[in-house]
Amino acid sequence: MNAFLRLCGLGALMAIALSACSSSSCVDNRVYGCLDADEFRRLLDDEIRQQADERTAAYAEDPAIQQQWGLEAIRVPEAYANLDLALGPDTPPGEGVIVGVLDTGIDTAHFAFEGKNVFELFLPGAIDEDGSGFSHGTAVAGLIAGVDDPDFGFDAPGVAWGADLVVFALPLGTAPELYDPITLDDLPGTSEYFAQTVNEILSWRHEGRSIEFLNLSLGVSGVIDNFSEAQLREHFSAATAAFAQAGADEKVVFIWAAGNAHGTPCDVAVVECVDGAVDAVSPGLLAGLAARLPELRGHTVSVVAIGQDGEITGFSNRCGVAAEHCLAAPGGSVRVAYFGPFEDGPGRGAATGGGTSFAAPMVTGGLALMKQHFRGQLAGTDLLARLLETADRTGHYADAEIYGRGLMDLGAATSPVGAETVAVGGRVDGPGATLRQTSLELGSAFGDSVALSLAGREMVTFDSLGAPFWRPAGHVATLAPGPSQVTRLRELLVGAIPAPDRTPEAALPILLFSESPRTGEAAPALRLMESPGSATARASHVGLAGKSLVLTVPIAASLSATALTTEGMDNPGTMPDTSLVSLVWQLPDVPGRFRVGRMAEPRSLLGAVADGAFGRLSAGTTFAGLEADARLGGWRLGFNAEAGTVSTGAREGLLDGISDISTSAFSLHADRSTRRGGAFRVSLSQPLRTESGRAELDLPVGRTKSGEVVRDAVALGLEPSGRQLDLELHWQQPLGRGTLHLGAVLSREPGHRGDEDPDLTVLSGWT
Repeated sequence: MNAFLRLCGLGALMAIALSACSSSSCVDNRVYGCLDADEFRRLLDDEIRQQADERTAAYAEDPAIQQQWGLEAIRVPEAYANLDLALGPDTPPGEGVIVGVLDTGIDTAHFAFEGKNVFELFLPGAIDEDGSGFSHGTAVAGLIAGVDDPDFGFDAPGVAWGADLVVFALPLGTAPELYDPITLDDLPGTSEYFAQTVNEILSWRHEGRSIEFLNLSLGVSGVIDNFSEAQLREHFSAATAAFAQAGADEKVVFIWAAGNAHGTPCDVAVVECVDGAVDAVSPGLLAGLAARLPELRGHTVSVVAIGQDGEITGFSNRCGVAAEHCLAAPGGSVRVAYFGPFEDGPGRGAATGGGTSFAAPMVTGGLALMKQHFRGQLAGTDLLARLLETADRTGHYADAEIYGRGLMDLGAATSPVGAETVAVGGRVDGPGATLRQTSLELGSAFGDSVALSLAGREMVTFDSLGAPFWRPAGHVATLAPGPSQVTRLRELLVGAIPAPDRTPEAALPILLFSESPRTGEAAPALRLMESPGSATARASHVGLAGKSLVLTVPIAASLSATALTTEGMDNPGTMPDTSLVSLVWQLPDVPGRFRVGRMAEPRSLLGAVADGAFGRLSAGTTFAGLEADARLGGWRLGFNAEAGTVSTGAREGLLDGISDISTSAFSLHADRSTRRGGAFRVSLSQPLRTESGRAELDLPVGRTKSGEVVRDAVALGLEPSGRQLDLELHWQQPLGRGTLHLGAVLSREPGHRGDEDPDLTVLSGWT
């Protein structure tokens, strides 16, 4: 049970209390208390960022990650943290994604692959590696998806250690000591070989699954600069056609090692030989094909290697003419899974190695992690485009001739780029509103109804690159508060025990153009109502209004009309405009009144306000009420009840098909005079509450790879789980030149929330 106690002994002190929190513009929540809706969303964003920072720090301190300097360089800890927030704690990175590796083969018995799904296929001429030579493919595969197992000597995980692997083994030679570039005469044979190999790889299936990324840490000697587009189309057409994948529904992404030719000894007759060493200003022939052949762009990337100092390594080819399709990643002195010669026989463990062969799998693993992070809703080509777009281009990485698009940044690639948008149209790039603009601030009559309907549901937003990001749908639907302690205090100090002839509509009149009409006087009265905020008024639809201009016109001895509007009044910016007309009929020979009325909300619905992707709300409410007074001994007894039917409108947004809504409110009160001019009051009231109604929310939940928005039609029940009942006690006593007020309010199921604890407010003040 919460309790609030405030003593206001001076008017100035009360003014300070009034400035502390405005009930009309705050969002009630169990964590932060009373907040402006924008501030509430900002704090939620800050909380998400704090969680991400805490998880990032934890991953950065993981000894296994610290063993591989390159993971920190490409911000893998941030990516793992983002993955945890998106899919749940300790989600295996890359889980559910299948990655292809074209290399020498793999030692499936290596501890780095224990418990993993690893498939190995032997292409013509390939043999199963026996450890008599260094297994290049084992090292490459471990950087993509190896598991951390320090007990068995592999002490650094692969980037996407939860991914599955398919290793296509082929015979690979070693580079000659003297640089020997491929010639035009050699191209046709090489083209046929790669065409056959790639087509076989692309046709691989296992239980309906195929590879989505292919790592190619291999190449042929020679840089792409030495070959024109025309020469390649004439001499390398078969391989080009295989790499292009024309007609494929979704293209496999090729990740190439740029080459290790820079600085290699060479014959001075070779064009790229400078002072006896190769000046590899661009990637090798295969890695650089996209620079010459447009049909390979978008699903081909070349990877150059940086060292621990963050600079390009001495051995790595540069990006050069392939800069638009080139990326930098760690490749110098990295930890790799080792299978090969060791003392008297083959050994398994970990080693340190260098080469663009080890930079490329960093990128391949990153793409696999991204595929998982975005729940498979982005095509491989979109993932590659995103990875290139989000690369770090600060400082020396801005030198495109060397680093191409920059240093791979997996943290940025898994974070929103630009403002997140909630889609309203059918496509990701169609109409929408920013997440910051999008909100549904519910009126207190709805209680927790919408929150319950959205519990456990997610909605998707899209960043400026079209990538999906999910968050709890309830974060954009904020619960309205009940009256704040300041409002309760104001009620206590100004008219909480009204005179017998005062109606809810005239609870707080301030005379403008006439004297206050006496009982039975048939004169119109124009008043400024500062607030309808009393327990009696809250048990009425008029409680939705703020500061209002009120006109009361007597029609006959027993009939009067009242018109009310908040238009043009100095209400808080979040309070919607409301207009109301009502007729009050004094029942003959009975101490009671019957009233009917119509309330118009042009931009709200029972106080609920929609913005951004939720569109606009409007409502017209027809209500009827009965109030009665009676005296019993020294007590004045009162009763007030209202019921309404709301016709609704929703346009230009996600809300659709809102049904008519029924509402109710009531109050019972008993007053009596006490000694020396004092008074005491006890009341029981139910604030305005929705009794029935439904709405449909066209909730965006994902996207297709072609860019269509996927939606769920969510039925929103508009009846809250609880029914708020307020038991209020108020005692007032003239004291000196003013009046002392003491009061207490006990609320059952506050906010019409069935699981909410009772709330006790104790108040005191002096006027």
